[in-house]
Amino acid sequence: MKPNRIYFLAAALLLYAFPLYSQSNYRLADDYTFVIHGSSNIRDWSESVDDVDGIANINIVDERHFDVEEVRILVRSSSIKSIGVEGTAMNKKTYETLKTIQYPMITFIVTTPLRSVAANGRKIRIQADGMLTIAGVSKIITLHPTIYAGRQGKINVEGDVFLKMSEFDIEPPVALFGLLRVKDSFTVHFKITLIPDMN
Repeated sequence: MKPNRIYFLAAALLLYAFPLYSQSNYRLADDYTFVIHGSSNIRDWSESVDDVDGIANINIVDERHFDVEEVRILVRSSSIKSIGVEGTAMNKKTYETLKTIQYPMITFIVTTPLRSVAANGRKIRIQADGMLTIAGVSKIITLHPTIYAGRQGKINVEGDVFLKMSEFDIEPPVALFGLLRVKDSFTVHFKITLIPDMN
């Protein structure tokens, strides 16, 4: 096969995987995963997040690269639910700790645009700096997720965030008359897909 034909086929495959939308608005697809993992002096615990929304602004540089100009993720704090035997009791403690009535949303806003991200269908580890706000306290954090461009312009992002409650002036919950004490550190595992917003 001639070299120029090989190049043409490779370019066509890349365009199929990541159509040339130029600058586009993206939104968070519904098949997201957000799971919080932590521990206490008695047992480990996990919580799921059921209500997440998000938008992004993506600039398609060429058939091989794109820039992420803006990302905003919004989590409804009252949608965090216990996974396990703790159930309602843990949910109540979580909402008290996060002050969900006063601060109903947890937000993450990327503060530094991501330049020339490869759109070749392969997973690439990137650095993303952003402002995370929990219970009214904001802090710049750095993420190192993997990102890759899928078919039909989809952008998939997956990673883990390692945080401490004390960084957001949150007192780790205590239950069972002080016998159960939640540890300060926790991890958020997330898996999201950004899709072109055609509205």
